[in-house]
Amino acid sequence: MSLLVVFGAMLGACAPAASRDTRAVGEVSPRTRVLGSGPRVLMAQVLLPPGARFTLPTSACQEVLVHVRRGAIELDGGRALLPGRAVRFGLDGAAVSNTSSRDAELYVVVSRSVARRFGPDATLDMQQAPMDAACGEAASAPALSDAAAEPFVHAGGQLRVSILLDGAGQGARHGSLTRLEASATAGVPLHDHEESAEVIFIEQGEGRMRVGDQHVAVRPGTFVYIPPRTQHSFTPSGNSPLSAVQVYAPAGPEQRFRIHHAAPGAAAAPDPGEGEPGAAAGTGSWEPSAGDTR
Repeated sequence: MSLLVVFGAMLGACAPAASRDTRAVGEVSPRTRVLGSGPRVLMAQVLLPPGARFTLPTSACQEVLVHVRRGAIELDGGRALLPGRAVRFGLDGAAVSNTSSRDAELYVVVSRSVARRFGPDATLDMQQAPMDAACGEAASAPALSDAAAEPFVHAGGQLRVSILLDGAGQGARHGSLTRLEASATAGVPLHDHEESAEVIFIEQGEGRMRVGDQHVAVRPGTFVYIPPRTQHSFTPSGNSPLSAVQVYAPAGPEQRFRIHHAAPGAAAAPDPGEGEPGAAAGTGSWEPSAGDTR
């Protein structure tokens, strides 16, 4: 039986009761809250007050991906990260700091090798990352998302995909980080991914996902973990555009979005026929949906 993990979390300031204090004596503390987790991915929301610093350990078995949602922060060395940017922490470690006068909000994605998975009720371990020779090697230096990259446009302009961190661009192995922006009527037909688990975290929009033999209502704050080789689809409610964060673990399936890319302001190229790369039958291409007829 497939494992389906669904969490519901309200977005907003991290609640004190649900947060973890990462403060040393005399330091300003970031507040963290786990939004959801599965065997290979944990996602957390981090509120970084002015003067606070945030870091997480990495290893060949564990990658840390940080996405700036609100406010401005700095990576060690003084490199600025504005809202929308993302960074993969390197094997040698990295940290981000809030040097501004306003709070910053981050999403932190921790992705792991299949050799060292998360257990049930996983927490954000601030002290150590798992080690295992079976995990192979990892890149030592941190890597930033491309600030000048344009979204990939699909489904006649109804879907815009921003690949923030992946293997080709930033050396991410255990997980990729992507943002999805779709119209209120854009759906995803039934499909699966042979080797990768998929995470969807809904920021805006609502609808219904079919995951294996289960039907899941999704709305803002819903975290869905979809194991490899598990059939899944999405049917929108039609009431609101969709905004979501997507993670593949390991990275790879996000590359299908690079196949068809229309220039900004232009319609996307038509999808190829069945059986070709990018076809709905094999990749889960997005398409307008009037409702689930299955």
